[in-house]
Amino acid sequence: MEPLSTVGAGLAVLGSKDILTKILGPTADYIGGELQQFVEKCNINLDHIFVRAIERLGDKIDDPGQIHPRVLKHVLDDGRFCEDELTADYYGGLLASARTEAGSDDRVVPLLHTLSQLSTYQIRFHYILYCLIKQVFGENGKTSNIHWSGVRERISIFIPFDETFMGIGIESIENTKEAFRSTEAILVQCISGLKSLSLIDSASWGTVDELVKRGYSKASEGGVIITPSVYGAELAFWVNGHRDIPSKFFLSEQFKLTMLPELYMPKKAMPASSLLDD
Repeated sequence: MEPLSTVGAGLAVLGSKDILTKILGPTADYIGGELQQFVEKCNINLDHIFVRAIERLGDKIDDPGQIHPRVLKHVLDDGRFCEDELTADYYGGLLASARTEAGSDDRVVPLLHTLSQLSTYQIRFHYILYCLIKQVFGENGKTSNIHWSGVRERISIFIPFDETFMGIGIESIENTKEAFRSTEAILVQCISGLKSLSLIDSASWGTVDELVKRGYSKASEGGVIITPSVYGAELAFWVNGHRDIPSKFFLSEQFKLTMLPELYMPKKAMPASSLLDD
């Protein structure tokens, strides 16, 4: 067994590069090489985040400003292991939003803590959900205040299963019961995670028959129905640099969400209310 240069001898697992690679795959590079290589890999990940922050800041990068140390700590601790592009975009957006002239505002810390608890699938689900809500309901932005629970109920959205799976990164779905159970398990984890962190208000999902039984009589395919939350909209706002805009203006056409072209965005999403009887 080839010993690792960064750990002591006599360790059954950490002392073996072969075993570590079998367990971790390419992630073993973080602890399986020289310390210099480890630092370089972490720095590459952090550099991606800072590049995204610069893109969010735009011309504001030349304005006086600084980042609260608590914010930087969260970004450094978690961001150095971030290899997913969308996750890096979230960290970069929050880092940019945290920059103020005095540097005393650390309101982004809870959002960074929330982000650290989300899987890549959950981050993608949050991303497509709030982008879709802006697309589908944006025309109501002048009058709709999502701080009101009644408004959030009215902007509940339906996304078909196949597009939901593609949106969260499951690109190929075998048409078997076992494969569907596996993908459904990922979806359930996405929904339960976002719900437990208050990033959505409520969710339901099911086949056509199940949706019809629940009153969505016009459903023609299975899918998920999601009601957004104030905190979920706030995270989306801060990621996109709208730190000083109350989240009640989330639906306003004046405030845009950046949609990454390399990620799939569902095309058949619609208001959940359109599945109900007139």
